[in-house]
Amino acid sequence: MEDRWVADLAGPAVQIMHAGCGAPVTVAIRCEQHGQLGMGEIQALPGPGAKKRNA
Repeated sequence: MEDRWVADLAGPAVQIMHAGCGAPVTVAIRCEQHGQLGMGEIQALPGPGAKKRNA
């Protein structure tokens, strides 16, 4: 599968907008105890349903 659109110097190839008013949508990663976090402050760990794959 390949991307049909690529970004250039004019800006992003895709913009996520609120259908109701047309304003840009943002996503924030938040800690339940400390609030908003940066990408360097998070890690992905196996969850309780993770199972080792047979090779």
